[in-house]
This record gives sequence, C-alpha cells and structure tokens, in this order.
Amino acid sequence: MQIRMTQQTKLVLATVKKFGHATNSTILIYADKKMPGLSATTVHRITNRLITNGFLSRGPYINNSTVIDANIKPHDHFVCYKCGGVKDIYLPVSIRKSLQKQVPGFEGSTQLTISGDCVKCLNHS
Repeated sequence: MQIRMTQQTKLVLATVKKFGHATNSTILIYADKKMPGLSATTVHRITNRLITNGFLSRGPYINNSTVIDANIKPHDHFVCYKCGGVKDIYLPVSIRKSLQKQVPGFEGSTQLTISGDCVKCLNHS
C-alpha cells in the first residue's frame, strides 16, 4: 500500500524526524504551531499509517503513551527514569541469547527497553 503524502503527513513525519522520538501528544503540540487545527485523531491516524508503511517505527511504551521512533532499523531503547529521555541502543546478540535461556517464551526479535538514570540526570543529582 502506498501512502499519500499530504501536507499533514509531511509535517508529522518531519516532526518525528526532528525529535527522533516523540509521542503523538508531543507531535501534536509541535505540529499545531505550524498547522493550527491539526487534531489528535489526525496525528494518531498519520503516525499509524507511517508505521504500517515503514516510514516510522513504534518505540517503547512510556507513561501510558507509545513513543513514535524515527529510526526504522531494528534496535532497542534506553529510557531515563528521571527525565523520560529515550535513546536508541544496540544490544549484542549474546544478551538476547541469555534472555532466551532465562525467560520462557522470550523471542530474540522482541524490542528491549532498558531503564536507568541518564548521565545528565546523574550529574544533576
């Protein structure tokens, strides 16, 4: 299926690429400044279409929101407990193999999210 690149779709895609990771709420707040009247429903539909068609990917689920990810290559995430920042990480295959042994039913292709405190937050503690 080909996706129609409307002005709204281009704006949503550009917004996610600008931030790298963003929730639909963040996208709406930023995009509404450039295109007033854009609705939350429209942003949600556009991000779903962009994900389905491989332009964006789903990131981790944080604070009751899915993070939309500009990086479409397979990868994992680090999420800071304090600031909520999200960073792409690439875990070695050995970690996945270890998890497969320890966690019944774990699939190696599952996206992993590791949480902790980022360097910036650690330095401000």
